[in-house]
Amino acid sequence: MRILILEDNAERRTAMIEHLADRLPMFAIQFCDTAESMCKVVQQTGLDDVALISLDNDLEPVEFRDGKPIDPGSGVDVAACLVRYSKNDGSSFAAAVPVIVHSTNEPASVEIIEMLKGVGFQISRIVPYDAEKWIGEIWVREVRRLIVGNVTEMRGASVSP
Repeated sequence: MRILILEDNAERRTAMIEHLADRLPMFAIQFCDTAESMCKVVQQTGLDDVALISLDNDLEPVEFRDGKPIDPGSGVDVAACLVRYSKNDGSSFAAAVPVIVHSTNEPASVEIIEMLKGVGFQISRIVPYDAEKWIGEIWVREVRRLIVGNVTEMRGASVSP
């Protein structure tokens, strides 16, 4: 099982890796730094082995072509991709994957949440604060809660997170 994360900030990635390795070492972590790369991952590998998705929205250009930055897309773009995937997948499993929106961009976060809730995704929102401190204080706990809750729901049993 893997955790799929849209995040372009190196410091955040490092903090996420450290906290996930400590609390949820059994999961592979797969980062994408552009909306296009995450959509390709979803299209090529599907979501059958994805335990959780975490989406940032505002991404910085990571590549340049002819001296000009390439648009990395956004979390909203990935949400649209997930909506298309869940509708085309033909199973309800795609929407069973919990999603965390970790962004300070309120309008974009609301848009992502509305899009994904509309096709049945379980959504949680975390507003980042204090550099990477939020990752260890609330994000990793929410990751664990959603994964354990999702497994419990799928099994029809009760397990405390």
